[in-house]
Amino acid sequence: MARNDSSSAAVPPEKLVGGAVFLVCLAVYLRTVCHSIPFGDGGELGGAAYTLGITHPSGYPIFTLLTFALTHLLDIVPGAPIYKANLVGVLYTA
Repeated sequence: MARNDSSSAAVPPEKLVGGAVFLVCLAVYLRTVCHSIPFGDGGELGGAAYTLGITHPSGYPIFTLLTFALTHLLDIVPGAPIYKANLVGVLYTA
């Protein structure tokens, strides 16, 4: 019996919807990202992540290490280190 494999190669609709929601959220967050030090803990967390520093307890070690790596990958993007940390936050949030 011949099988129709074209239906198994199609992307499920829930993945398409999820991808579309991610892209819309990413576009909105990129449009409204803070270019300077944000209010609250954002400045402390962004600065600590860029320099591999330690924030107030609990220290957020996974956030700090991931953001350190991603902000240094974003060194090709012009702007202050806090802006790059905010861009990484956009990826986390979207």
